[in-house]
Parts: sequence; structure tokens; C-alpha cells
Amino acid sequence: DSARYVIPAPNIRNWGIRGHFGASAIVARSDGPGAAGTPSACRSGPPRPSVDHDSPPAILGYDAVMSSVSTLGLGTVRLGTRGSLLARRQSEWVAGQLRQAHPSLAIEIVIVRTTGDRIQDRSLADAGGKGLFVKELEQAILDGSIDFAVHSYKDLPVTMPLVESAELAIVASPAREDARDVLISRVAGSIDELPSGATVGTGSLRRKCQLLDARPDLRIEPLRGNIDTRLKRLDDGSLDAIILAAAGIRRGKLWDDSCMSALPIDRMIPAAGQGALALQCRRGDSRPSGLLSVLNDAVSEIGRASCRERV
Repeated sequence: DSARYVIPAPNIRNWGIRGHFGASAIVARSDGPGAAGTPSACRSGPPRPSVDHDSPPAILGYDAVMSSVSTLGLGTVRLGTRGSLLARRQSEWVAGQLRQAHPSLAIEIVIVRTTGDRIQDRSLADAGGKGLFVKELEQAILDGSIDFAVHSYKDLPVTMPLVESAELAIVASPAREDARDVLISRVAGSIDELPSGATVGTGSLRRKCQLLDARPDLRIEPLRGNIDTRLKRLDDGSLDAIILAAAGIRRGKLWDDSCMSALPIDRMIPAAGQGALALQCRRGDSRPSGLLSVLNDAVSEIGRASCRERV
């Protein structure tokens, strides 16, 4: 399952495309393929993910845009990403940084639905591990469907990868975001402040173990789904708190001081590589690795490598 859209211009704002192509690059917002009021030109072309108002836009004149960008100085590079809101936001950030470094480059974003995204009825530990979030993206690199993928580093398996990794390489890791976890709650600002017997939602075995070590009285409920789904569990009162990675919240510009508190690392040890991004391509593929090398942050790379070596 995949969908594609193109970012040919320097400015990326509200899923808009502006600049080089004028009318051929006009975009139209849609609630999904065939939505009421959507121009007929937007209902044709490659499939798009059905994700509410945050979906990538339909692109008018898609074929014209694609044929035009291929004549620019650096042509087009295909970026693969998961379809979740947070994954798309961080991939848009990478695309923006890449365009700043290479102004004549166009980025085609290819959204790939992974096994980890499909499985919502059980924990990842029971289903096969976090590698399920990167499996299809790595396969897409190897079969040539995309040039590189943007991963959350913590989703990459440290041992026992699900895809043969000999032909894959992490060629860049941009500056690391906040590595901490965040407690989201309307009744407490810290783990210690949670009421006795409070119900906390998390799909992470790591977080569950640390929560119960600090507060054996807590009730831990499995929690999967996108950020909106998780936050609704707080609004409907079925959970007293949830725990997520602070990096995703900050990159998604979703931080809310009224209900979010970053947890000190000595109270909640993060996953190895949490807060860092991994830009992966086929080993020896000089074009994407050369383009992406400008995004690498040496400090982030050292910190990420030392974390994973200790796992």
C-alpha cells in the first residue's frame, strides 16, 4: 500500500506547493479520494491514504509536475515514509531541510503502509517487534520503489532485523530532538502525582516495566493507534494518562503545557536512539547518500551509536 505526492518548490507549508510550476502545481485539500467538492482532476492518479484533514493533498496536473521536475538540475528523489501524522510531519521536515541544501531538488514523498501500522489489536512485542514499522520501507528501498526512507531510529531493530540489512545503510542522522518520554495527563504532572490505581495507556513494554517499578499500584492498559486516537482515550475518561515520545510531539508541533510533562531520564529511560531520525538508502547508492550527507549531525550520530551499542 503506498501513495505519492511531490514537493517541487522550496516552500512547504500546510501541504501546499508553490514556486516553479505556477498553475500546474496548485493543490486542493480533500478528505479522501472522491470527496465532495474536489475537482475531478484531483480524483484521478495515484491512490492517497485516507487520513482526515491531514492527508497529503491531491495534486492537479500530477503528470505534468512529474515530467517537469525531472528536467531540473537535480531531478527528483523519492522519500519513503509511514503514513501516520507524526511520521509525515518528520518526513516533511527532512524534505524541507533537503530542499534548503539543494534548491533545485524535487522530493516525491511515497507513503508506505507498514505491518506495524496495520496491526492494532495487539502489542508489537507479541506481533514481532518494532521492526514491523520499517520492514516494508526497507523492502521498498531494495526493490527500487523509493530512493531513501525516513525512520525513527528507535524503530530500527538492534538485533534480528526483519529484512536482510547487508544491502542497506544509514547514511545520515539529523540533529536529535528531545530524547525523553512525555506524560500526558489532565490529572497529574508527574508519575508520582498520579492517583492511586490510576490507569495509564502505553503500547511499550519498556515503559510498562518502568512504570510498574516506580508505581506498582498503577494499571497499565495497551494503547495503539495514531496520536489523535490516543488523546481521545484521555478525553473520554477511559485513561488517566498516556506516555509518548517527546520528540514526536515536538516535531508534530503538538506540545501542550497544560497537560504534557517531560519525564526525567532517571525516572523513565528512553529507547535506544529515541529522538533521532535515521535516513536509510541502498548501500553504495551514491546519489541519495550524497544528497543526504549534508543533513548528518555528528553529535547525534555519536550519541545514537553509543546508545544502541549498549542494548
